[in-house]
Amino acid sequence: MKRKSSICLIVCLAFFFSQISVFSSTRGKKIRSSIEKGVYIPADLVKMRNMQKLPIPASNDDYAFLQSIGKRSNIVIGNFKSGERVITLITDKDGDEKVDRVAHWFIDLNRIDVIPDPQKYCDTKKFLKYKEEIINGNSETLSPNPEGLSYLKVLIRTPSKVSRLKHGFKVFAYDTDEPSKLRVSYYFSDNGVHGVDLAFQVRYYNVKIGRVSPIINYAVYCKDSYDPYITNKVKKIIEETKKYYYD
Repeated sequence: MKRKSSICLIVCLAFFFSQISVFSSTRGKKIRSSIEKGVYIPADLVKMRNMQKLPIPASNDDYAFLQSIGKRSNIVIGNFKSGERVITLITDKDGDEKVDRVAHWFIDLNRIDVIPDPQKYCDTKKFLKYKEEIINGNSETLSPNPEGLSYLKVLIRTPSKVSRLKHGFKVFAYDTDEPSKLRVSYYFSDNGVHGVDLAFQVRYYNVKIGRVSPIINYAVYCKDSYDPYITNKVKKIIEETKKYYYD
């Protein structure tokens, strides 16, 4: 009986220490890139002339992101899982929530095709749906970073994770395995006549015993945006954050 108890204790201890090893093994690990080539610089507007510089993943993972600077808003969708590898750029040039241009970059053919009737391809309703899904981080058809608005709403309930900006807030989350390491951050502010800011940054994910950077770190990047949907969304997020934040 004693022998069985000893064996059981040894097995339990071995499992316990193996779990510690797994959880602590991400400490100090380098962040591994998911990109084969290309780069997305959030502050640089994506246009037809530079869309061929966008990231191509090392795997066959899809991605999607929202960019809005001034009056111009872009949805970018990267499809790599099946069929031809293609990146699609959907653009509203003047902030009226109507799509002005849709362009496909067929990567393997190194060809850019422009859709002749962009609103037929993506009408206002669909364009708004894309924005909403990317901001929420949840979609049946797109592949945005999952740590979107729902995760932000969890974080703002802990005041220590929130800091005040001049016209808004910054919210952040550190690595649970290494508390000194910033993993996710959110910025949002209402700048009045200068538009709104909204940025969701995911630096990396903990995957098994490593750290992996997503293909797109900024799934949402809006700077001085006049987009009506984004403006309304930022105002709501600020009001909700105020319920939990205190100086």
